[in-house]
Amino acid sequence: RYIKADLVTPIDLSKLPNQKDTLPRFRDITKVSGDTKDGKVYGIPFCFDSIGLIYDTDKVKPAPTSMSVLWDPAYKGKVLAYDNGEHNFSFTALTLGYKDPFNLSAEQMAAVKAKLVELKGNVLSFYTTADEAQQIYQNNYVALIWANYGQQQVKALQKIGAHVAYINPSEGALAWLDNWVISKGVRDKDAAEKWIDFMLSKK
Repeated sequence: RYIKADLVTPIDLSKLPNQKDTLPRFRDITKVSGDTKDGKVYGIPFCFDSIGLIYDTDKVKPAPTSMSVLWDPAYKGKVLAYDNGEHNFSFTALTLGYKDPFNLSAEQMAAVKAKLVELKGNVLSFYTTADEAQQIYQNNYVALIWANYGQQQVKALQKIGAHVAYINPSEGALAWLDNWVISKGVRDKDAAEKWIDFMLSKK
């Protein structure tokens, strides 16, 4: 959308030597949907993760395989959910078995809405940032976390001693990808490219 709206300017890959050190799946930017147009590069992949499920290994046994565990009455008041309607609708659509969670019929939308309302009975609280989720986890009895920030989130919890693990559920997972772009009309494109290269550095 940004490229189509002429809001971003092409990036010179020769100015980004550290781009070669990004994850292998992102090194060939032509294979990253939406980052190129007409042979020009407009977006540089920076970080990504899946949206899955974190569970406390002491409180949830056996290990879950499905997002449907969030609705299990055994975890009433023990679920930490993410506060974002867009992601919540899409993930719940996957949980209900809808193959295209981004294009739902009116009937499917109604079913997703009803399912989310049903989830409220199990939710202890909602969070927006990974830090907020960590604070809530530390101060409450939380068994399951709707993990919007994926592996990053579980690693942060493990660092503070939490006994947690992460799964991409059997229904499938959503994913997000953050990119660097340079705005059209930037005053110093060279400085912007140097910044992107610095941020891609292993250091």
